[in-house]
Amino acid sequence: MDTKNYENFQKCWEKFKNQVQGQMMMQAKKDMFTFASLNLILKSSVDFWDSRYSEGGRWLDGLEKEHPEQAGLIRNILLNDMKFTEASTEESKGGVLKYVVPAGTAVAGFAMSKAAGFNKTIQALCTVAPAVASYPITNNIMNTMEDNRKMEKIQAYIGQLDKYKQSIESILKDIEA
Repeated sequence: MDTKNYENFQKCWEKFKNQVQGQMMMQAKKDMFTFASLNLILKSSVDFWDSRYSEGGRWLDGLEKEHPEQAGLIRNILLNDMKFTEASTEESKGGVLKYVVPAGTAVAGFAMSKAAGFNKTIQALCTVAPAVASYPITNNIMNTMEDNRKMEKIQAYIGQLDKYKQSIESILKDIEA
């Protein structure tokens, strides 16, 4: 096995993967996180392997000089075959909770103040105060859950790249030093 090419590929792959993941995270922050946008990110990132100005492109060009047949196979995988398939992830159904929880706390506050026999002003305060207090907390929890869901989705798509990496590694392992 040609360990120099294998190790150089590993370094280039990590940089490529980090580039794709970073662009996905930026896209997720913009709330424009669609399957089509993720494939566009991957397609634009593939230039890392095709450009002589990038480390991945230089590595692939060097491999092509030493082992043209294997480099052609690897180039085809990197430039033509690499695509995402739509990852099925659980969609967030909690958007309603940020309104239901405050409404529920308002109802509970009203019921307790009514049962205690407070006057109308105190009942109004007991109704509004829990709702006002619980909305930001619930909203924050929902935003955190949405961010976690996006990160899980990013990891699912990044995980799809492993099959391409494994194919390239098997080709590199077959190259004799």
